[in-house]
Amino acid sequence: MMELWNIEKNKKSFPSFHYSNIPFKTFLCERIRNVVTTLIIIALLLCITGIIGCIVPGLPGVPLNFIAMLMIHWAFQPYNTVTLIIFGVLTVIVTVLDYMIPIWTAKRFGATKWGIWGSVIGMIAGIFFTPVGMILGTLLGAIIGDLIAGRTATQATRAGLGSLFGTLATMGIKLMLAGGMTFSVVYKIIKFSFGDASGDDGCGG
Repeated sequence: MMELWNIEKNKKSFPSFHYSNIPFKTFLCERIRNVVTTLIIIALLLCITGIIGCIVPGLPGVPLNFIAMLMIHWAFQPYNTVTLIIFGVLTVIVTVLDYMIPIWTAKRFGATKWGIWGSVIGMIAGIFFTPVGMILGTLLGAIIGDLIAGRTATQATRAGLGSLFGTLATMGIKLMLAGGMTFSVVYKIIKFSFGDASGDDGCGG
């Protein structure tokens, strides 16, 4: 059993602590709980931001969800090393595919550089008009870009649909992985909060 030291006996280590009637272990456990709570809150915020980032361009998506997993693992170690490695590798793969698939599908359907840039600009502009606006913006931006590049309406439409398909495909893949990691984080937090015995930090309660 860990000895309960009095703060009066540890003034040199904690000179700013003035509550001499509170045992040192209680004080230390409160500090630990505060840190764990902060890490949990940050992890949940990262999960929300990560899911939003899977849809909104310019925001990191899946990497934020993986960082959230690392945060709660730092807080109360709910994962084993193999699990973290697997999700880390999946995060890298999906991040790479996020850049490769839209470009590959756009070129596969005959999009020009103008069309690719048009789809990106249209998607960003469409963010302000709900997700439907973002989808239509991607399609229209790609079509307009290819028309500017000299393609016919039929060719531009085909390329635009290819760009849209690639964008939606990567968005779906990112959302599935981010959703899975978010579910895991929330589940582990709930399990820990309701007194998982394996997560006992020695503070009790």
